[in-house]
Amino acid sequence: MEIPSSWNELTIKQFTRALAVEGTEYEYQVEKQIAWIAAITGADEKELEQMNLTDVAAIANKLQWVKQPIFEEKVSKFFYLNGKLYEVCNDISKIRADQMIDLCSFMKDNPMLNVHKLMATVCIPRKWLLIHGKYDGARHQQISNMFFEHLTMDKVYPIALFFCRVCNAFLQTILISLENEKDRLITEAISDLQKYGSDSRINMVGSTT
Repeated sequence: MEIPSSWNELTIKQFTRALAVEGTEYEYQVEKQIAWIAAITGADEKELEQMNLTDVAAIANKLQWVKQPIFEEKVSKFFYLNGKLYEVCNDISKIRADQMIDLCSFMKDNPMLNVHKLMATVCIPRKWLLIHGKYDGARHQQISNMFFEHLTMDKVYPIALFFCRVCNAFLQTILISLENEKDRLITEAISDLQKYGSDSRINMVGSTT
């Protein structure tokens, strides 16, 4: 059993599986500890159930750091994975509309459970160091799956946190814009109704004279 001791040893796959365990109700605490250990280490739960409680608790304690993420919030511009260079699109003004749509769709529920999809949306592979890559929605699933299996949380967490904040602010801006647009339309409608009502009274007066 390999027990990771730092974020650069923990993949998205391990992290999201542990996160799912954390959000699940268990009848007994030891059941949750076993599921937690299995999610992170890949150990078989049946084998873990054969261990004594002291050993199970000791391993669970070694993994408590996963529940307390501490990172520098500086977002890396580039990172390598499996020999390929990826560029992080951290300039919101340069993100394409289809990227933003995909990004917001992965933010709807629990973004950390979709973090590999979020990363595949904003991290673009580069063929050449000096030539920017372009977002390719057709390759999103392939890159997302690869990130899920191999990308470690030391690279992921600051980027994910940055875009979670950006998307929340972006969505709030959309809501404000929609609210302002709604108010404008209501004001126009009231104005039109008042004008229509005024014209109707004039016509009625004219028809009686």
